[in-house]
Amino acid sequence: SEMCIRDSLHTALSAAALGKRVLVIDADLRSSVLGLMVGVTPIGGTQAVLQAASDLDAFILRRNLTQHHGADFLLSTRALDAELPEWLNYFQLINFVRGSYDLILADLPELINPATVEVVRRAGKVFPVCTTELTSLKLALQRLTELERLGIPEERIGLLVNRFSRTSPPLAEIEETFGHKVVHAFPNDYPAVSQSIREASPLNADTGIARAFTAFAASLVGVEIPQPAPTFKDRLKGLLHLASA
Repeated sequence: SEMCIRDSLHTALSAAALGKRVLVIDADLRSSVLGLMVGVTPIGGTQAVLQAASDLDAFILRRNLTQHHGADFLLSTRALDAELPEWLNYFQLINFVRGSYDLILADLPELINPATVEVVRRAGKVFPVCTTELTSLKLALQRLTELERLGIPEERIGLLVNRFSRTSPPLAEIEETFGHKVVHAFPNDYPAVSQSIREASPLNADTGIARAFTAFAASLVGVEIPQPAPTFKDRLKGLLHLASA
C-alpha cells in the first residue's frame, strides 16, 4: 500500500542521512508509486534485474538503480509484459546485493506470493504497517496471521503504527490485541508528508515525523542518536503538566 511505501522511502532516506549504504527494492511489481514519490520515471528497475538475476553483475545492477538523496532504489516499472519472477530470482538478487549495503528494505505487495515469500523468509525483520483505524488494524491482524503461517518467528515481526496521535489507542493496548510488539509509532503530520511527496525530497528535519523516522532508521542500522536538549516549549509543557497534576 502507499502507506507502506512512504515508510520504506522515509526510512531509507533517514538511514542514508546517517551515512549508511541503503537499497530499497520495490517488490510490488504492479505498482509504480515509489517512482512517483522520488520524482522519476524509471527506465529500468526491479523487473529487469529480476529477469537477469541468474547472470546479475555490477553493470546490470548499476544500470537499473535510481539514486535519490544518497539512497539506491530498484523501482518497479510496472511492465505488464515482463515475466513474473520466481522465488529463485529474489534469492539470487538478495545474495548479490547483501554485501554491498548496510540496510536493504523491500516494499512488498499486499499479499505475499510464492516469489516474494523468499524475501520475507530471508529478512532480518518484517514490519507490518497499520494505522489505528479499525479497518487498518483488522488488515494488520490478517497480515500477522499470514506471517505466522509462513513460520516467521515472533521475534522477527514488529508492528509499525502510522498517524499516531494523542487520541489513538495506547500502544500497549495494540500490542496486547495483536500479541506483537509495536517497534515504532510515527506521528500524524499530513503537511510534512505532503510537502515531501510534492517536492520529491526528504521530510523536513525539524518535524516530529522526521525525527521519528531518523530514530527508527538508527535502530535498524545500529546508530545511537543523541537526545536533543529540551526546548523552552518542552520545559513549559512540563511545568503546565506539573501544575495540573
